[in-house]
Amino acid sequence: MGPAIGFFRDASWMTSERLKRFGIAGMLAVFAVFAANTFLYVGHGLVLPSGEQLGRDFINYWAASRLALEGHASWIYDLQRFADFQSSVSAPRWYGYPPFAILLGFPLGLLNFVPAWIAWTIAGTLLAARVLAKDIGWGWALVAIIASPAFLQNAIAGQNGAFSAALMAGGILMLDAYPVAAGLVLGCLCYKPQLAVLVPIALVAAGRWRTLFAAATTVLLLVAASGSLLGWDVWSGFLHNMAIHGNRLENQPGMWPRMPSVYLAARWLGSSSLIAYGMQCASALAAGFVVFLLWRKTLPLKLKGSVLIVATFLATPYAWDYDMVMLSIAAVWLWRQAEASVWRPWQKTLLLLLILGPLLTPQIAYHTRLQLGPLMLWLTLIAIARGFLNQGLVMTTSRYSLGTISPREPPRFI
Repeated sequence: MGPAIGFFRDASWMTSERLKRFGIAGMLAVFAVFAANTFLYVGHGLVLPSGEQLGRDFINYWAASRLALEGHASWIYDLQRFADFQSSVSAPRWYGYPPFAILLGFPLGLLNFVPAWIAWTIAGTLLAARVLAKDIGWGWALVAIIASPAFLQNAIAGQNGAFSAALMAGGILMLDAYPVAAGLVLGCLCYKPQLAVLVPIALVAAGRWRTLFAAATTVLLLVAASGSLLGWDVWSGFLHNMAIHGNRLENQPGMWPRMPSVYLAARWLGSSSLIAYGMQCASALAAGFVVFLLWRKTLPLKLKGSVLIVATFLATPYAWDYDMVMLSIAAVWLWRQAEASVWRPWQKTLLLLLILGPLLTPQIAYHTRLQLGPLMLWLTLIAIARGFLNQGLVMTTSRYSLGTISPREPPRFI
């Protein structure tokens, strides 16, 4: 067992150059799978015999935007009317986002479905890569984003994981130089509030009051604008349909393997819903405490950001594999930190798991009923926190760099 343990503990085989080659191979594989999936739909006239439309979930965003532009925003939360409208082009779905998400997606309704889907996919990719471009250049930033399994799931499903990653990571990077703009960006993440649940804790801990005020103001303005432009009945419709989220989470085990939450890991093991929610609450409180503790310290933004991103998936019970695009950004930030200092045991393996988790954990869950996503995330968060708190890591932050490191003590977060 010694050599096998050493293979993963040290991972000396995983050099930066080899990682780049793996990244290029992964990106080509993603392109191949995405192209095959697209050709499958094109061969059936964009709609499979099952009724599934090219871009899958994207039909939700496009249909909501088109209905809002046509003056029928109230239909979006009317399950029957929305399904009837979608059935003209695709298998019907329901719209589970708050009304201000409709405002953010307005431009989609100006285009026909296919051009809108193409623009959506390209825009999300470029925005997510833009976050890393300053660190590793545009070329490698695109490789890092596209090669991740989470991105493949996001692209095939026509989902918003790349946009969520861009909003979270982009808002974090803007905190020092543009605190108000950072609040605006982070406030827009409220279109998917379960991914923003720890953002206020981080901002309060760091004393980022201008950003917190700007984020809160952004949310209030989006609520007011959506109610004024779309009609306040859309909010009553949204609130009425919120129970659907809970029902899907609790009673549709077919989707559980793709959701790496503590709640569903407990359900897979046979726990009742009540006990599973209790475990999820405990995880959320612990993750929030780690975020509060580390965001109070003088540490580089990218390291704090990595903590916030990882902890988010331990706090929310409702997150999908395509939401984990932002974990790839956190992995790049942490990798560059280690490259600039010193690698610690198990560090490379944990960072690789952050990237490969959306590929590995669903398959393991399908075949063994073990959802290992929360374990992987907790090991990573504990490793980071242990290094910062027990090793006495002292750093100073700059606008966009990883910070300067004390020469007397090499940084450790494993």
